[in-house]
Amino acid sequence: ADRAREARLGNVVRVLVEERRRDTFVGRSMGEAPGVDGAIYFKSERRLEPGAFVEVRLVRSGAFDFYGELVAAPELAAVG
Repeated sequence: ADRAREARLGNVVRVLVEERRRDTFVGRSMGEAPGVDGAIYFKSERRLEPGAFVEVRLVRSGAFDFYGELVAAPELAAVG
């Protein structure tokens, strides 16, 4: 399990925003089953609504959770 978590570090994953806890957002990717696995925590100065999908780079992991950096959000997408 530790090796599998380490292999995901550095990857950018699509995250479903589930909630906000003060200045940190909590979500999950397709790799985290709700109610079973941990979550992905990341910070954003932008207002993100639950249900939004964002791109997060996984930079650190704990026993169950991942911590990441926001890479892209709907508001950040280029308009072409």
